[in-house]
Amino acid sequence: MKKLIFITLLLLLAGLHADAQYFGRNKPRYRTFDFKINETPHFKIHHYLKNDQMTTYLSKISEQWYDNHRKIFGKDILFKNPIIVYNNHAEFQQTNTISGDIGIGTGGVTEALKNRIVIPLSFSLQSTHHVLVHEMVHAFQYNNIINGDSTSLQSLANTPLWMIEGMAEYFSLGNKDPFTAMWMRDAVINNILPEISKLNTAKYFPYRYGQSLLAFLGGYYGDDKLNKMFMNTAMYGLEAGFIITFGQDTKTISQLWHTALKDQYSPLLKDRKEKPQGKN
Repeated sequence: MKKLIFITLLLLLAGLHADAQYFGRNKPRYRTFDFKINETPHFKIHHYLKNDQMTTYLSKISEQWYDNHRKIFGKDILFKNPIIVYNNHAEFQQTNTISGDIGIGTGGVTEALKNRIVIPLSFSLQSTHHVLVHEMVHAFQYNNIINGDSTSLQSLANTPLWMIEGMAEYFSLGNKDPFTAMWMRDAVINNILPEISKLNTAKYFPYRYGQSLLAFLGGYYGDDKLNKMFMNTAMYGLEAGFIITFGQDTKTISQLWHTALKDQYSPLLKDRKEKPQGKN
């Protein structure tokens, strides 16, 4: 009996300890934001900014890029999509639109259930522009998945992160980006270009490798194929999605992609005199 009481006390103490550890982990809110709403034909922009020029700019580029993304994804978003704008990253980290913590390296988020785009103003106008347009791609991706004939949010489990983020980078930055070029030159130098089937591992940064591959696929097969690839992958998985969309498997397309990268970067590297230090 004494042993049972002792065990019960231990369990109670463990539970109290667990609650004590959990308490205090709620996302801190240091101030209340007085949000206003700017409405455009396709968006509701929630903000508390005092800079009218910035809100006008955000409204303008949102509508411009809505038209561009609509052509790629082939479907309208049938409600005024929310865009929630914070004045800086520290205030963005306090958002309660998502429950999880937001790291300092997160430039913006788009949550799938309500399709809300949440971004801070960044250190430059160009960076703010890029993050907004990148997150708008996710809004169109989620919209197509939720409203697809044979897909739901669960279908996103079939789509690798490099595909989701690679599309967002490609459709916001285009096919030429200095950061992605740096990663790909390094991969060519060190002969570590991955097969597409292995891209969804932590070793390969999904934004950079994803953008490179999506830029290749868009250039080789046409941008109109990319949403078909995305939806087919969501429905049937990666390998079947590629075969249905492009008529070739991932191994064959990997070889084409690698050849294109080597043809692009090898001439720039053959006469280099510097010897890189260390290992990849």
